[in-house]
Amino acid sequence: MTNFVALSGNLTADAELKFANDKPFLVFSLAHQDSVYDSKTKSYVDGPVSYFDVSISRNAEGLVEVLTKGVPVQVTGKIEIKDSEKDGKKFRNVRIYADSVAPIVKTPKKKEVSSSEEAPW
Repeated sequence: MTNFVALSGNLTADAELKFANDKPFLVFSLAHQDSVYDSKTKSYVDGPVSYFDVSISRNAEGLVEVLTKGVPVQVTGKIEIKDSEKDGKKFRNVRIYADSVAPIVKTPKKKEVSSSEEAPW
């Protein structure tokens, strides 16, 4: 069975640069939210938010300046789910060990040129 996940979402805080055995890696939290169809209003509304802990070692020092709170990113990698208990409460931690993290760049919409305007080129 292949363990592969691809997610998109926004960083909940600035990524943190850490070191293990003198090798850099980044950790950050990713919030992902899908839209769901509301049959009452016949429109799409925001669904529940899922949070994922992400770590990546590849290009960590280059990404740390780019991965700041609110930045939308695409993450691919392996997923690990661990159940734990603390003070009698059960928790489920979902961690993504990323192979790649890419900021999502939104391109501006093209300005339409009316027939009376001259094209800029």
